Amino acid sequence: MTYAQNGSAPLLKNTLRKCNVTATVFVVLFVMLISIHMYSIQQYSIAARGVWYRSTENRSWFGGECQGCCRPVTDVFLLKTHKCASSTLQNILMRFGDRRNLSFALPAHGNYFGHPEPFSRSMIPSDMTPSWGFNIFCHHTRFNMDESSQLMPPETIFITILRDPASLFESLYAYYDLLNHTGLTLDDFLKSDRKRTWLDRHRYVARFGRNQMLFDLGYDASRFRNASNLEDAIREVDRNFHLVLIAELFDESLILLRDLLCWDTQDVVYFHHNQRKQKAPAAGKMLRTKMLAYNAADHTLYRYFRRKLEGMIEKYGRERMRQEVDGLQLWKNLLYSHCVEKLDSGTSAAFETRAYSDDVYSIVLRDGIGNRVCLDMARAELPYTNKLRAKQKVLAQCAHPFCSAFR
Repeated sequence: MTYAQNGSAPLLKNTLRKCNVTATVFVVLFVMLISIHMYSIQQYSIAARGVWYRSTENRSWFGGECQGCCRPVTDVFLLKTHKCASSTLQNILMRFGDRRNLSFALPAHGNYFGHPEPFSRSMIPSDMTPSWGFNIFCHHTRFNMDESSQLMPPETIFITILRDPASLFESLYAYYDLLNHTGLTLDDFLKSDRKRTWLDRHRYVARFGRNQMLFDLGYDASRFRNASNLEDAIREVDRNFHLVLIAELFDESLILLRDLLCWDTQDVVYFHHNQRKQKAPAAGKMLRTKMLAYNAADHTLYRYFRRKLEGMIEKYGRERMRQEVDGLQLWKNLLYSHCVEKLDSGTSAAFETRAYSDDVYSIVLRDGIGNRVCLDMARAELPYTNKLRAKQKVLAQCAHPFCSAFR
């Protein structure tokens, strides 16, 4: 064998190896695109059939009755809490209801029902109230169980989400620029009895302040002057809500929500909304202790429901949960890489995906992306609310029987 023949063997092997790598990358990309395409078809075509059933074992969808299957829940009430990742959760519900033509309870303008006034059914405009009622409630309000339960169908699933109170209060203080309103840094504010008393009495724009989560849940500060009242309030929250999600265990919470609602993993895939541009440095131990002491009632509430959720995860199975979370994250990463160019300031994002504050990121989609899945996942709260508001007015004015069949 000649030298040239001997030397050509390694070259041939390297060439074949590169070809194999290229082919593998091509196959992976092809599978990604096919998966996303099939996801789009599933979400916006098959969903329109009406009644679906899903196997609780293999998560397959079937067009009829089957043993061991459940019917996806379409009646959901989300109590949207401030600075708790609730905008991301809201987008999941808006997408689910939008593509199934479900009926949304919506305010006449903006994205609030009352607040600080507790929710009342009278806050819903008559021109957006269909004769068959509402399926989904997912906008800010102060919770009122009596009014909410009379608004929603009897089998409605009630959910909310909580966050570590120290992280929440730091985020709230920065996001609403309370430094300019108090004249104090967060640390100095927590040292000032006078300023703390001012915020306790007035709250910022009557909405934001101490024990924010319990305030959103409809409770006043006077309720928590003794431990017994606080315990009663927490038990009441536990009775009123079928699931309390935890922001620090967001993916695990979504898996539990998915199973509670008999939805599919693709129904709860998400892009983060309203992420702050400037990440706050981790609070020192002393500052964190002060924030938890100032928000002691929220801290008690949070610890109770975090322990409860961790118990649910334990019962679900740690390894099983890890696999389900991995599947959710895989879908999220596939869609993100296909849809999203970058996170940037609002001015560089299209109107539909532009956040309402320059202090948080907007999602900038890739050029030429016309996929409705991508747009809806990236669509900001106010543009999506306006889109649903226009659609809701049409549904409310429709007296034809096929309209109520959407419910």
